Amino acid sequence: MEIVSEQSVVEYKIDKKVISVSQAVSAGGGSAVDVLEMAPSIRTDVNGDVLLRGSSSFTVLVDGKPSALDGNDALKQISASLIQSIEIMTNPSVEYEPDGAAGIINIVTKKNRQAGISGVADASVFTSGEYRVNLNLNRRFKKLNLRGGVTANHRPTPYDWHRLRETRSGDTTRYVDGEGEWIWGFGGKNVNFGADYEINQKNNLSLTANLGQFRFSYDNAANYIEYSDPASEELYYREDNSFYVDAHYFGININYQHDFDDKGHKITINGNLNQRYALTGNESYNILTDENWDPVDNNVARQRVVTEKDMTEIQTKVDYVKPIGANSTFKAGYQGRIFISPEDYRWEIYDPDLGEWISDPGESSQNDFSINVHGAYLIFQHNNKIVNFQAGIRSEFTDRIIESGIDDEQYKVNRWDFYPSLNLSRSFAGGHQLQASYSRRVKRPRQWQLWPKMTYIDPTTVWQGNPLLDPEFTNSMELNYMKKFGSSFLTLETYIRQTDNMISWVYDVIEDDITRMTFANLQNSVSYGSEVLANVGIAKWWTVVGSVNIFRRQIDSRNIGTDKRTANSWNSKLDNSFKIKTGTRLQLSTRYFGESLTAQGSRDAYWMANLGVRQDLFKRKLILTFTIKDIFGTMTNISTVESPDQFILTRQYLRAPIFGISLSYAINSFKQKDPDSMNLDVSEGGF
Repeated sequence: MEIVSEQSVVEYKIDKKVISVSQAVSAGGGSAVDVLEMAPSIRTDVNGDVLLRGSSSFTVLVDGKPSALDGNDALKQISASLIQSIEIMTNPSVEYEPDGAAGIINIVTKKNRQAGISGVADASVFTSGEYRVNLNLNRRFKKLNLRGGVTANHRPTPYDWHRLRETRSGDTTRYVDGEGEWIWGFGGKNVNFGADYEINQKNNLSLTANLGQFRFSYDNAANYIEYSDPASEELYYREDNSFYVDAHYFGININYQHDFDDKGHKITINGNLNQRYALTGNESYNILTDENWDPVDNNVARQRVVTEKDMTEIQTKVDYVKPIGANSTFKAGYQGRIFISPEDYRWEIYDPDLGEWISDPGESSQNDFSINVHGAYLIFQHNNKIVNFQAGIRSEFTDRIIESGIDDEQYKVNRWDFYPSLNLSRSFAGGHQLQASYSRRVKRPRQWQLWPKMTYIDPTTVWQGNPLLDPEFTNSMELNYMKKFGSSFLTLETYIRQTDNMISWVYDVIEDDITRMTFANLQNSVSYGSEVLANVGIAKWWTVVGSVNIFRRQIDSRNIGTDKRTANSWNSKLDNSFKIKTGTRLQLSTRYFGESLTAQGSRDAYWMANLGVRQDLFKRKLILTFTIKDIFGTMTNISTVESPDQFILTRQYLRAPIFGISLSYAINSFKQKDPDSMNLDVSEGGF
């Protein structure tokens, strides 16, 4: 058997981590979420949601431009087969919007510049019911490049579910114990088109358009028993709860770049329009049963909340770059964003006699939300023999208005904020490097987090937004060391992040022993730790990439009546990649995520293992990939919430292992990137 060397999944540059899709074998047939599972600093949960350094607050860009979808929604929709690489920036410069407290994830898509028609088609299917199909085509003329594609995907995530809820009032403790199944679902369809036109050597114009639909949902069917201590009569019932978001969206982006005569001197103008219509529903079905869960009557209680939203977002961006001498650069820019979203909220009860849903005008309302953000930045960059540095400052004005038909109130925010950033780097003889960075970032409250209307999730739980939420602000600092050993490398990252006004879910008990889920600004949160990543060539045919992140987190939520809490934890990842010259690649990935702290509780540790086998056929024209997700069925989500008047324990067990198979076919001259051609260069970058 002849064997050859393998390169790394992670490429470490001075200002970012670059995740290679061609190396992420176990992500075959999946989405951007599956690729990010290979990345250090990233944690994914059973629902496919991504956390960057423990936070879900990050910005997603596609080829450096705003996505038509938000955060995790965008990552789930983009197929891994269409991605060249993923860039992770935890301390980006002020050239980028400060939104996303944890940083930026930039999706770099595949591009083909060869003449003629080329493309790639792929399909995948999994035993969980997930499937994904894509077709991506490219047509290159002399000065014009046309590209387009279609994609469809569906990703259900089934697991077994259990929840125990205790509420305390005086000497009485009430228990609600439920057990059943919970199925998360995400899917969608997308059509995209792009054109790049070289007007002349100094002027370029590009256009990208997206049209699509996606659906996010969960269905929870469970049997419940209610009882209390001191003892009371036991109550048995079955309950089905469903939630969904059906959205249709359209986005168009236009980008123009003019290069001046002196090298590196340029101006870029970008415009972006996104429109979305979303229909959200939350329906509850409840029926009394006996202790064997057989119905005892035909009286079925059904109620639902229906919300319709129209969202329009307009973004403009101007970036100017001017070299100063041989070693310095000046940058300046403006960015504006206008977002408008009227909302129609309806509370409906099902009338079995009429066979239709009846709206309750007293519980329904019309709400309006708008936010305008205008910002400008200045950056100065200088490189010399001692140190390379970049310093910048960004100023933004935010104008936000909520007009709530729920309480006939108007909530306004008008504020100026400043966001500095600083990047320093120094290279030493022998392949050693040091890099330090600082940035200030913001997480603005989402529209749905602000509505004050109380909505039932089930008969014992409601959620309610908080229109008085303030933005949370994060100050992030990093000091990193990098060392290259031939084709291997070692990195050590140290970081500290303090978040003020941290936005968090909080739970309390209101009248009738109902648990209310809402949002509040906590006093602050502080996280600090170190992450080590190593890429080691054990043999010519065997490469190991491993990382360990050890950290300490403190949450100060005394302003909501909870003690300041501190916890130590650690995460680790280990990827073993093997390559056989027959075109076969095998990758075994293991993950461990330690206990994590929340405002009023914690989430238990868990571990998992994935396997991927990839076979290249017909000179890489056809690629076949077989995957197993969560081989040993150990991916769980066990969390607790505790306060003086309640305790909630939730357990979720993913139905695993999940087997998958995918095919990818290169059309005509499309070149699928060969992993052997990758150049791992930690000295590349700058700012």
